[in-house]
Amino acid sequence: MDEKDKKEEEKKTEEELNEELNSFLEEEREKNKNPWLLYFNVGLHKNYYIHLLLMILVNMFCLSAVIGLIGYGMLEDIVLYLFSVILFTLLEMIFKLLTFRYLTKIVVKSFGAIHLVYLIPLYYFTICFLGKVSFGGFFKYILIFVSFLLIRLFVMHYIKRISFRGEL
Repeated sequence: MDEKDKKEEEKKTEEELNEELNSFLEEEREKNKNPWLLYFNVGLHKNYYIHLLLMILVNMFCLSAVIGLIGYGMLEDIVLYLFSVILFTLLEMIFKLLTFRYLTKIVVKSFGAIHLVYLIPLYYFTICFLGKVSFGGFFKYILIFVSFLLIRLFVMHYIKRISFRGEL
């Protein structure tokens, strides 16, 4: 009987320890729950390949939606357009990783505005030049670019909220 009692006692203590540990972890999660962490997170997903695929889809969706809704962009070839969006995303990812790797302090101090230094020429070179999308003027180009960035910001925010829901 003594061995059975000891086993039951150990089982109860293990259950109590598990409950305490779970409650402690839950309290720590609640303490560290900071919505600003979403904005300073670089990726849309933990896995880099899924992040890259999501970025290609988000850029394709957002740019196509902006061009279609505003109506200023004229596509000459859909295949070149899709290729240019994929190239834009890949080059943007490379430049973003390089800036975060080597210019982290500048990125933080500028609140990410340093990314516009390479994003504007990259957008023009890949989308307008290689993708053969004509906007009909500089003002329309800027309007579509800013609209694209804003819509992409909102879409990326919601994807991050879904992707990192349990961790923040």
